[in-house]
Amino acid sequence: MVEKKQHWLDYADDQYDSFLKEDIKHLSRILILYIPLPLFWALFGQQGSKWVLQATKMDCKLSRGIYIKPDHMLIVNPLLIVVLIPIFDWGIYPLLNKVNLCTTPLQRITVGGLLSALSFFITAFIQLKIEAVLPQSPPEGEIEMVVINNSPCSLEMRSPQVRNLSSFDVTSLHLPIPKTSDWSFVPTDCNATEVKKSIEYLNETFNSMLVTFEDDDKLVIHVSNDSRKKHKTGDSLVRLLFSIDYEFTDKENASFLIKGPSTLYLFPDKIIRPGRTGMTEYYSLIPGEYELFLPLNEIDYEEEPIGKFDVDTGGSYIVFILQNEARNITALNIFISVQSNSIHLFWQIPQYLVITVGEVMFSITGLDFSYSQAPSSLKSIVQAMWLLNNAIGNFLVIFFKLLEFERYSHEFFMYAGLMTLSMGIFGILAYFYEYAEFEEKS
Repeated sequence: MVEKKQHWLDYADDQYDSFLKEDIKHLSRILILYIPLPLFWALFGQQGSKWVLQATKMDCKLSRGIYIKPDHMLIVNPLLIVVLIPIFDWGIYPLLNKVNLCTTPLQRITVGGLLSALSFFITAFIQLKIEAVLPQSPPEGEIEMVVINNSPCSLEMRSPQVRNLSSFDVTSLHLPIPKTSDWSFVPTDCNATEVKKSIEYLNETFNSMLVTFEDDDKLVIHVSNDSRKKHKTGDSLVRLLFSIDYEFTDKENASFLIKGPSTLYLFPDKIIRPGRTGMTEYYSLIPGEYELFLPLNEIDYEEEPIGKFDVDTGGSYIVFILQNEARNITALNIFISVQSNSIHLFWQIPQYLVITVGEVMFSITGLDFSYSQAPSSLKSIVQAMWLLNNAIGNFLVIFFKLLEFERYSHEFFMYAGLMTLSMGIFGILAYFYEYAEFEEKS
């Protein structure tokens, strides 16, 4: 009958010496501790992805004309690491030892992991504030139509709803999705004639309608689909609706010129040539103050701008202009279709501070623990397994990406909750862990 052993490795007495068996036994106890740890690296890696995406929905303005980019916040972590490591080694850890708190490496790792979870709770609450002011879609079964009166006339809209628009006024309507809709505008204080238009299959969620002069006494209606999305980099979005004296033709590839912190040439894509009225697509602009110049031909532009306008981080703008020398009219107006970001980027600093403190207590302590507790013959193996946690954490990010979340805030709360749970499991494992003291071997 085979003698029952205390450990399964003891059955290898006849093949391996006792030192190697004890080393492997201790290795297995360390590796069990590592099981809950990869989730920390899944959270830590979000700084370069989800946190930057969050920053694109935040206000990056430092002062008038001075902006920072959302990914510039990534410099906060390395700067804090350089500052916090000596503070912890020379100040915080000695103070904690005096009051008998966080005296062991595993206690510090647990607290570091919980701090990373706390940073994601902070991130989630900031995201809730951001989502509260994001553009909302119209109710199901309805569309939104932004009607822009790009004329000096007051207009009475008689269909599909009754509404009055003053000169250069903008109104927004929510309408049931129609197969055909009839639009009618009657000028009330100028000699222009009534304009009517029947539109079929108006089923885009967001739409823009331009009512403007085409000739001296004739109004015209232009309709285009619109958007309420913010730019993915946090820049501003601008589209142009126009009625000008210059006539665009197929012979000349003329454009509008926008000059400011960046230079942009706007080509009137949504126009029937030859023509003087139309719309452009949305184009991205660096936030700042801009001047708009009208074309004289394919190369030259008017010396003086028709007007100036400001754009802020994350905002979406419809600039509508009217130039009519016969009526001695030159006007530039702007409609904000998506509000600029209102929560400042520096509100991310607390979450960066908390996760960096967590990194100091988790990562640096974990490396020291892995080296000091590893048997001499297996130190490189233990270090490799510690670093493998990072790779597994990156895989977890890919796995969680397969889950669909309606909002980023829900995803941040999920990460925070899972990290709290994993640190609870780690804390239990750490409580029963016995620190090893290795004898020197010849």
